[in-house]
Amino acid sequence: MKEKISISLIVFNQEYIDNFFKFSFNSIINNIEKFKNFEILLLITTENKYQNLFKEKFKILKNNSLKIIFDNKILKQYNNKFSYSILTKIQAAHSLKAKQENSNFIYYTYADMIYNNNCFINSFNALKNSKKSVCLTFALLLKNSDLFFQFYEKLVKEKDYINFLIEKPNIIDKFHQSFSIENINTNKSFIYEIHSDNLSIKALHTHPICIQLTNIKYETIIQLQNKNIISLDNGFLECLDINNEEIYVEEDFNKASVFSVDNNEINRTFADFKKYCKL
Repeated sequence: MKEKISISLIVFNQEYIDNFFKFSFNSIINNIEKFKNFEILLLITTENKYQNLFKEKFKILKNNSLKIIFDNKILKQYNNKFSYSILTKIQAAHSLKAKQENSNFIYYTYADMIYNNNCFINSFNALKNSKKSVCLTFALLLKNSDLFFQFYEKLVKEKDYINFLIEKPNIIDKFHQSFSIENINTNKSFIYEIHSDNLSIKALHTHPICIQLTNIKYETIIQLQNKNIISLDNGFLECLDINNEEIYVEEDFNKASVFSVDNNEINRTFADFKKYCKL
């Protein structure tokens, strides 16, 4: 029997649409293509006017078991307003739909995030082998610049992107640069240190790449629909009753890298993260 995975994708408003197809789309495509002989379900929330665009773009995937479901009910309910709590409501709805469609795993993607080409398959294997429920990593914020374009090319072509980041630390957005171990910041939710040959991160918050839905009860996912959760990074796992023993933290950025791309036209909110995980 084929493994079945769902991929949650929420992309709306023109700025996000442009940013997504400029960077995130190719990164996600490269990851999906690693799932040979898998059933793939794309759960997409976007405005009606963009649905045909997404259908056309995803035709690049040569997978006879690919299925796309569009749902923008929650998006309409909040008049296309952006906030991470609204995104999380949609992700909760996607989780329920994935469970109803008998998906074994669900991946949560964002319009401004990019991934190394083996991020999804490596996190899948990590959870299958460990039998744990969620795979976490840290999403480092990068600055949209000429250096970023060079980094992005190396990332999608698997050409030593980590060393490029180490050699060109200014690619990190100024907001996240303030969390460097070399800088003073009295409200650090994480710290990072760049060495000659590696990057070390210790974080109070981490980012879920995927969840093994076979480990989560249907009733638990249903009750998510009525919860007010700050974000996927803050409160989501607690509401799924996932304990520390069920969490797999991927400590090797070469296996699973997630980066967020800064765009001044895109709104950002920041929350008070309390959960500690060491990368």
